Amino acid sequence: MLPNLASARSIAGAGSLSLATLLMVSGTAVAHSAPTFSYVYTVPDTLRMFVTGDTRTGIWRVRVVAPSGVRRIDFILRSSDTQWTGAVKVADRQGNSWSLISRYDLSAPLGGGAAVSSCDAGVCWSTDRLRLPRNGDARFAVGLTLTERGTYAVSGAIRQASEAFIYGHWLRSSSEQIAHQRRLIAVPCISTSTRG
Repeated sequence: MLPNLASARSIAGAGSLSLATLLMVSGTAVAHSAPTFSYVYTVPDTLRMFVTGDTRTGIWRVRVVAPSGVRRIDFILRSSDTQWTGAVKVADRQGNSWSLISRYDLSAPLGGGAAVSSCDAGVCWSTDRLRLPRNGDARFAVGLTLTERGTYAVSGAIRQASEAFIYGHWLRSSSEQIAHQRRLIAVPCISTSTRG
């Protein structure tokens, strides 16, 4: 289906132009920039990931898929006029789709409330280890501790505003693989028994 702004004459005159050029000629092209995603893995078990957008970015996501491949965790950050909001979502693979099993609202901790932390999907995380975009850098960072042996899949994504607080589809980075050899950690055992 042709856009309304394109006339039959401009389409016929386009001839061998690429589709992107053709859409620009017809006035419907919107430039989108892919996010920049990077990570730093420090042996034995620390992972810090960064996803960077641009001035139009309003939503950021960092995704980690556990070595088993059946559980993933998403760290989502959203900007607004007055504050940062966000969520951590844990999902299980159900055939070819994912089913949400838990969700943590980050509005209070991002607004200065008490920190939230948990361990799931092969990682331990805390809101104390999130870095929000500042000074116009459009960079969101997530720090984690890896808890499972195997290969993790990590990626970043952004959504950009086409108008104020109206966001387009997810723009994704490529997925990276991180091989982790879990160290053995001695965990003290605390017994809580009641004698009657």
